[in-house]
Amino acid sequence: MFADVSGLQPEKAFHPFEMNAAIWLPGVVARRWINVPNGKLIKPSVDADWQFPEGTQIVQHFDTAEGARHETHVYTSNGDGSHVALAYRWASRSRAA
Repeated sequence: MFADVSGLQPEKAFHPFEMNAAIWLPGVVARRWINVPNGKLIKPSVDADWQFPEGTQIVQHFDTAEGARHETHVYTSNGDGSHVALAYRWASRSRAA
């Protein structure tokens, strides 16, 4: 998912996005990316959960306010409304999770 781990640059298939409502995370800086498989579309909804195609990946990365890497979450859609969720805690030198 990261083409450059040291610079935390995602692969080209991952696109940055922001939430439309801030999440209260004191002392934490969050970044997010999404990768929707080629040729697939997200089905948004006003009244229900959005439908993500199978293989869609959403990545949330959290740094401390001091700039140290803390944790990265990866959610992969099964295409049926469920997701596989993984959390990676970064090592103290922020080069590996």
